[in-house]
Amino acid sequence: MVPSFLDIESTSLSADMGMLVCSVIRTRGKDSLFFVDSPRNERRVLDRLCAEIRKCDTLVTFNGRSFDLPFIISRRLVLGARDLSVAPACHVDLFDHCRQMLRFDKLSLDHIARVLGIEVNAALTGREIPHLYLTYLTSRGREARQQIIDHCVSDVCTLEKLYLRLEPLLAREGFGP
Repeated sequence: MVPSFLDIESTSLSADMGMLVCSVIRTRGKDSLFFVDSPRNERRVLDRLCAEIRKCDTLVTFNGRSFDLPFIISRRLVLGARDLSVAPACHVDLFDHCRQMLRFDKLSLDHIARVLGIEVNAALTGREIPHLYLTYLTSRGREARQQIIDHCVSDVCTLEKLYLRLEPLLAREGFGP
């Protein structure tokens, strides 16, 4: 099974108050980018994103079972989509596994990665995305758009490295390659 790594960025943690901004799916080292250039294009981007997720053999996320996938489904529901399916063939949520297998002070992606010696390129945090997106929408600032994309790609890269680092533990649990 080939793992695909997913991350999303949004304007809020609640799908009824915010919207999708950006998502990246990395499969075999190739990134598929989904960026919402305008709020009126969000549903189209979500439809493309879901179609790509359904193609994944194994989808790997960090807190995707509780946040990413429910957020995507909720936004599609709010935007009137009829087909709400987004389930990949197999879903490995590293947050769930880390919570069960590890005992660290914090269970954030960046913290766990740093503790395990994985380089994290955290130029900004997810909390900064809503402001950057507003800047992008009001001025069409390429720099703000690129910062959002870079952050999402960085998270996917960290997620992939963490997955590779945890592979022996995941294999013992029946989720390895």
